[in-house]
Amino acid sequence: MRTAGLGKTSEQWRWEIHEERNKANG
Repeated sequence: MRTAGLGKTSEQWRWEIHEERNKANG
């Protein structure tokens, strides 16, 4: 499965989104 041309896997996307949410919340 290919992402939006960024070459990231679903797990990497989940991790980055999780980190960004933590930064926004923290």
